[in-house]
Amino acid sequence: MLLRWALALRLLLVLVVFLMVSAVLSVPGVEAGSGDPPPGPCEAGWVAPTPVVVAVSEVPVVVSSTGADYFVLYVERPNRDNPRQYVPVSVTRGEAGTTTLKDNLAALSPTKYRVEKYQVAQPGDLDGDCVDDITELDDLGAQNPINATRATTNVSVKAALDSREAFRAFSDKQDSGTNAFEVLDG
Repeated sequence: MLLRWALALRLLLVLVVFLMVSAVLSVPGVEAGSGDPPPGPCEAGWVAPTPVVVAVSEVPVVVSSTGADYFVLYVERPNRDNPRQYVPVSVTRGEAGTTTLKDNLAALSPTKYRVEKYQVAQPGDLDGDCVDDITELDDLGAQNPINATRATTNVSVKAALDSREAFRAFSDKQDSGTNAFEVLDG
């Protein structure tokens, strides 16, 4: 009887090891036989992707795209130290055909915008927080690819409003002055 239990336990252990190895080899981005995923941001061997600059000729900014692309929209926000400083204002996954990129503020001249295109399969780390842009975009509300603060937890409030219109729809129209939300113009 004890021999049967030992044999059953050994077979179970072999099955568990087989399933674990199979799971590791089927992870996207892991090549068969390599055993390790490619390095991520801040890991030895990680190579930051080189974005493709996309021309901006009109507002709203509409770009040719596929589902394999994602885009970073920058807006010129000059300061006294750098009159041509561009600040990222949105990260958007590409759609089949074209994708509209939004600033969520009043539209500016096309010359005030810059767009960079990246590949979803080789994401960058725009905010430098050691978490790639796509991971943060997929967890929007807890993380943000243009904000390096640590992720919120389930204990924290998770809310991401993607536009000024959404903010206005969800904000308290009868605010008594205690609303912590504020729309910043400019």
